[in-house]
Amino acid sequence: MRPTEILTAEHRVIERVLECLDRMADGAAKGAGLDLQSAAEALEFLRTFADGCHHGKEERHLFESLAAKGWPR
Repeated sequence: MRPTEILTAEHRVIERVLECLDRMADGAAKGAGLDLQSAAEALEFLRTFADGCHHGKEERHLFESLAAKGWPR
């Protein structure tokens, strides 16, 4: 699997978690309550994986490689 395919697959996982949070928020806004544990776990995933791991890969590797090939930062 190429590095860009890995990053793309990671994007899909992050999007799925964001979609779940969106559904949780919609349900809470309609009075269905909020599963605080699930919401907290989703936010922790975004903090640790999306921000802590995935974005670092993009910044350190993908964007550096693109810049080296002449793409604007």
